[in-house]
Amino acid sequence: MTSAGRPAEQAGTIIVRAGIVVYASEGVAALVGRGVGEIVGRGFSEFVVPEQRAMLQDRYERRMRGEPVAQGYALAIALPGGGRRLVEIHVEQDGGDLLVHVRDLALREVRRLRLDAVATLGAALQRELGEEAIYARVREGLWALGLASALMRAEPDGVRVLWARVPPSVSEGFLARTGLALDGYLGHWNEFSRRVWSDGSAFTEDWGLEASRFMPGELAAPTRSLVNGAGIGKAAAVRLGERADADLYVLVAGDWLRGDDVPAVRLFAAQLAAALDAARTIADLSRRNAELAALNRVAELAGEATDLPGFFSRASEVLREAAGCEGVAIWVLDEAAGELVQAYVHGAPREVAARFDHAALAGPLGDILRERTPRVAEGDPSGPLARLAPLGFRSYAWVPLVVRSKPVGVLSAGFRTPAAEGRARLDLLAAAGAHIAAVVEAQRLLSDLRRRAEEQSLLGAENARLYEDLRRSYADLERAQRRIIQGERLAALGEMSAVVAHEVRNPLGVIFNSLGALRRLVRAPDDAKLLLDIVEEEADRLNRIVGDLLDFARPSTPELRPEPLERVVEDAVGAALAQRPAGVEVARDLDASVPPVPMDPRLVRQAVLNVAVNAVQAMPRGGRLTLRTRRTGEEALLEIEDTGAGIPDEVRARIFEPFFTTKASGTGLGLAVVRRIVEGHGGTVAVRSTPGEGTVFSLRFPLGRAPVEKGPAMG
Repeated sequence: MTSAGRPAEQAGTIIVRAGIVVYASEGVAALVGRGVGEIVGRGFSEFVVPEQRAMLQDRYERRMRGEPVAQGYALAIALPGGGRRLVEIHVEQDGGDLLVHVRDLALREVRRLRLDAVATLGAALQRELGEEAIYARVREGLWALGLASALMRAEPDGVRVLWARVPPSVSEGFLARTGLALDGYLGHWNEFSRRVWSDGSAFTEDWGLEASRFMPGELAAPTRSLVNGAGIGKAAAVRLGERADADLYVLVAGDWLRGDDVPAVRLFAAQLAAALDAARTIADLSRRNAELAALNRVAELAGEATDLPGFFSRASEVLREAAGCEGVAIWVLDEAAGELVQAYVHGAPREVAARFDHAALAGPLGDILRERTPRVAEGDPSGPLARLAPLGFRSYAWVPLVVRSKPVGVLSAGFRTPAAEGRARLDLLAAAGAHIAAVVEAQRLLSDLRRRAEEQSLLGAENARLYEDLRRSYADLERAQRRIIQGERLAALGEMSAVVAHEVRNPLGVIFNSLGALRRLVRAPDDAKLLLDIVEEEADRLNRIVGDLLDFARPSTPELRPEPLERVVEDAVGAALAQRPAGVEVARDLDASVPPVPMDPRLVRQAVLNVAVNAVQAMPRGGRLTLRTRRTGEEALLEIEDTGAGIPDEVRARIFEPFFTTKASGTGLGLAVVRRIVEGHGGTVAVRSTPGEGTVFSLRFPLGRAPVEKGPAMG
């Protein structure tokens, strides 16, 4: 037994000369269950079970005649008292002597089972959804298999222990000698860690020695003593990932490890890296979804805004929660005075914030407005931002407020965290800034209009007609405000969608590549194969979501040319029905007199496909899909009707909103894309539905006229 209470691996060597054992090691004596003196001087075949003695003698004689004989094979040792032990032998010939190496196969089988359990643990990591849950599973899973573990991070000045699961004697002894916890400790680069970094993996038979080289000189000997005393003398380490930004490696240590176990540890590290990539992708997507929800809420507040202070307060509350900032300030441009005026502040004492009530356009805030570029900076008390030190923030983000290329103000957010946090939230702040800018500009226009109306009302009845014109202009302006806010909202959503899609697609590529490699490297049992299939299916679902996001974010200015509407419809519906559920039939009522429609066929095909897919999904038990085309005046009408469950009234009003969905696995972008495409062609899309009877989507396209401008392109 080792000092940690684990059985030592039993192995040894004998030398056979003229059929007689002339040397036996203590390891062999332990395997055979006899003293060395009871073995030396006897025939070597006496120690195997009776039924194998003739075979062993035959192989010996053939080997001595120079005939080819297998060097390695398994035998059963006859133990005193009638038992037996399965061993593996490897024979080397040296002149007339045979060197026979003997190893206990029972322990080898235990090792094999442990390595199988390590692979199973790696597969199980894919079910965990968060980094901390994955690491906890690694620590406890390996510990149950007799392995200590640690996660290490490479840094310029050394290698840091992010966490370690080691015997208490090691962690407690380390704390007693250094006064520091092992988790978080920064140690020296040594030959072992450099080999891990350059070669991707490393193995050592003396982890105590390598660990001592990780420590400063005065702690080297005590560290080696702690590790060796805990029975974790062998260790393997593997780098997690080959990307340029990959800075982690995982280390496992235990007395039963061997050098030829490194491939198994490599596979485990690949499984761990894949699980971490998937967890980070999911976490990032969840964060982005939360940001989109926050942005959507700011847009709703913008649409409801009747006064700036109230809007600023409510929007600030949403941004503080979503962006993690603790301070928000908004300055509005006063063109007449040539300065920025603080219109709102949260997170700073009033007496401190009052120092920044006004900002000259020639100063730093004016630079942000002129350059129209968001930026983030550290709040260094000794640097350029020293005057902001009383606010108590560690970093700041500034976003110019611009609407229709016109600067109207500056948004600032203060963070208690380093600048990296602000940079990670800059896209969200910039997108929210577009809504804030739209409200600021709309409120300015409304104020001007009210002032003019009041002035004109003083002139009396002779100006009644002008006053009525102003009243209509006021109503038009209110509608324009809603259009501006909606346009800015959709543009910002499109930009954020593109960011999400592009950031998620790269990790998805890593996941798909890792799955392919795992399928090639491992002949997985049924349970493991099922897990791989689940991971691949979920990754494929994420990939489809990314595709929807890219479709939504992609600019959709149509390139018009006359095309037969019927042909585009047939092509799109055929694609929607490629995997038609049983019982769905198609009825066609297509008017051949409809002339070619000016369209971008790729975009119109996508719009029709999205509607047709929804229709088919609405009839899971079968039904009828009806296609109709008609000419109505100067428009081509396409109707797509299903006999599904219909759309409830409370849902129908929102189905064209981006990210609104009633499906568990939907993104809520399909119909938003449909409306954007149809309106981009100068047309309209409408829906009528009767719950329990079905739904009809009506797509109208103009014949022979240019598309109508519907607002800014998204993406």
